[in-house]
Amino acid sequence: MAQQFAARAWSSTGGFHLSDLDSDTAPLPASVLLVEDNIIILLDTEDVLKELGVPLVMTATNVTEALDLIDRTPPARALLDVDLGMETSFRIATRLAESGIPFAFITGYGDSHPIPMEFKNVPRVLKPHTTDALLRALQG
Repeated sequence: MAQQFAARAWSSTGGFHLSDLDSDTAPLPASVLLVEDNIIILLDTEDVLKELGVPLVMTATNVTEALDLIDRTPPARALLDVDLGMETSFRIATRLAESGIPFAFITGYGDSHPIPMEFKNVPRVLKPHTTDALLRALQG
């Protein structure tokens, strides 16, 4: 069944423009854990996820907050910024993998940031990300 979504993509000026996106793929998850240490990126990505129709978006800015959220309210899927300032999201990824919760990494470093071997096949969304890239990660 085709669904219409409002898609936002980065413009060359750093703002957004809207376009229609048709999707015949998997439905969106009921809940998403978003882990991002940059508050502006976190809030913007949270807005995009809500606009796409994700019913519950849980946010964390560090490993401790994310692990607590996973323990209290396990998400259906997660999006993890790799570099969280003084720490990485690999402990979160391990917990998600052990719990069978699918996730994707979000990174501005492309392939230059070392990813542990056990996570080499985890999908990556490159920053700055488009709404289409987030949608693919959520439906992956």
